[in-house]
Amino acid sequence: MDTQFRPKGLKALDKEIERLVHQLENTNPVDKDYITISENLKVLCEARERKNSADISNEAILTAVVSIASLLIVLKYEQMEIITSKAFNLIRWNK
Repeated sequence: MDTQFRPKGLKALDKEIERLVHQLENTNPVDKDYITISENLKVLCEARERKNSADISNEAILTAVVSIASLLIVLKYEQMEIITSKAFNLIRWNK
């Protein structure tokens, strides 16, 4: 998992989840602590899923970059007088 671009809050959640998983591996399944650790792990995983939904997806970033690049290309062509001023109708806008 590439954690380089993850927010600090998600990195902290990931580290705590990893710590609990390692602790769970070293705990006897019959022990009371096993249940407590697994419940804490479940809560942290649910919190991470909710936090991830607020992040910007890679697809949204790519769409924004392509739209900006399209605008710049059209502006450059208009500056060179290759395309008329109605060139913005050629750009597909994502709705």
